[in-house]
Amino acid sequence: DKNSNNSTVVCACEDGSIRLFDLSSERIVYLRSIQMCKTRLLCCAWSEDGSMIACGSSEDHVYIYNMDTGATSS
Repeated sequence: DKNSNNSTVVCACEDGSIRLFDLSSERIVYLRSIQMCKTRLLCCAWSEDGSMIACGSSEDHVYIYNMDTGATSS
């Protein structure tokens, strides 16, 4: 899913992490990986203002990552 200004994409990964990629240049650039849980993530989406990322896991949990503070909640 892309953030509100279409400059960053987030991907849900099978290792339980989300990965962020920068799309603002001509190349896709890896930014970082954030471990959300120990099981597979199935989906992710940005909040409307781009300040949070919600992820759904294969254990039926939803995790929220705050981009401003780095805090994770479930």
